[in-house]
Formats: sequence, C-alpha cells, structure tokens
Amino acid sequence: MYAHRLISSCCLLSKFWILYLESDISMRVRIYDVVIPSEFKESELASYLADIFHENASDKNSSVERMK
Repeated sequence: MYAHRLISSCCLLSKFWILYLESDISMRVRIYDVVIPSEFKESELASYLADIFHENASDKNSSVERMK
C-alpha cells in the first residue's frame, strides 16, 4: 500500500501494475488512466509514483511512501 491521497494500493497483474484508490465506503476502485509497466520493480514504485503525481502534492501529501 502506498500513502498518497489518490492511491490506496497497487498490485502486479500480468503486464502492468494496477493502481487502486479507496472510496468513501471502503471499496477499492481501479485507476485506469495510469499505466505502470511490469518492468518496474516494487522497490521502484514509490519513486515512479512520486514523479508522475508530483503536481498533486500538497503540504499534507508531499511524498509517496510504502505502508504495510
């Protein structure tokens, strides 16, 4: 799970990493407009997500971090 105001989790499915966000009723909703190739290792995801979502950053949400 990654801490970001848009992303609640991600998983590797076939050729792509699939991103999800948590809805107001605690249901995961897939994010279709972001495609992350499977060539990225899990350890590289936070950096990649920070790069593509940097325009969404705010004082409260300024980084992407892995949550367990």
